[in-house]
Amino acid sequence: MFSERRYELAAEGRDVRDDVAPDRVRSGRETSEYISDDPAYFGGYAAENYFAVRDELGFTREDFRTVAENSFRASFIDETEKKKLLGELASYFEAPA
Repeated sequence: MFSERRYELAAEGRDVRDDVAPDRVRSGRETSEYISDDPAYFGGYAAENYFAVRDELGFTREDFRTVAENSFRASFIDETEKKKLLGELASYFEAPA
């Protein structure tokens, strides 16, 4: 999604740093879309998108945790599996970096 959003903003003559994504994440709005469903077309694979979000939008480790948690919460997996995966994610982020 980040590479798609970069494309959309460029078409509007705006810079990706003008995007409100960091504010959305930090305000508690459920934002989880930072990878593209068509990376070859939009020129960004998952890792590249996350690096770009970090470098261009200043996302922190905690911002990425929020985005990852939101992706599980917004998914269609059952609640038991969501809780399990959210627990695993919490263990990862709470471990020493």
